[in-house]
Amino acid sequence: MSAAVIGYLMYLLLGPGYLTADTSMIIAIAVMIGAKAMHPPAVSSAMIFAFQYTKPNTLMLFISAVVLIVILIGLQRASHWLIR
Repeated sequence: MSAAVIGYLMYLLLGPGYLTADTSMIIAIAVMIGAKAMHPPAVSSAMIFAFQYTKPNTLMLFISAVVLIVILIGLQRASHWLIR
């Protein structure tokens, strides 16, 4: 989630391009190291949002997908709890 937000913010600040992708990758890696939560595919999420040219609503779509996954996990855990 943080890598997507970083990539999107860098896109808004710097516009599309390689500088945006480089900056968002470096910041995403620094955040992962600082949080001690390594997830290498997150760097590609930062790059996806940094290189978006024609789809400015990509971040909202990504956040909606994450919220839906969290809801589904909550439903799964609740049903597992009810069955026990």
